[in-house]
Amino acid sequence: MKYWSCCQRKTSEFNNFLNQEGCETGKHVWIKPKAAGQKMTSCRYDFFQTPTFVTINCYAKAADPELTTIEANQVRLKVHIVFEGGQSVFDMDIHVCGN
Repeated sequence: MKYWSCCQRKTSEFNNFLNQEGCETGKHVWIKPKAAGQKMTSCRYDFFQTPTFVTINCYAKAADPELTTIEANQVRLKVHIVFEGGQSVFDMDIHVCGN
């Protein structure tokens, strides 16, 4: 039997256990309640390049795709990520032209 100790929702199937909605008070609250304001924070990111492409990975927990924007052209990359239930914001503006 699999269950979260905070809300005691029990299941015998592991996939059902992983798909359970988060509870409101315990350890498996997936999305935290929205705070009054957002704080600017940093995200871990890395990049690699090939002769024709540059790939940039940004790592943010529980990013909101509705509020996240990415703008790119040949010389500039702008990233705006809202994550952690709308409590944190990461902004990055990089000049990517190698000339």
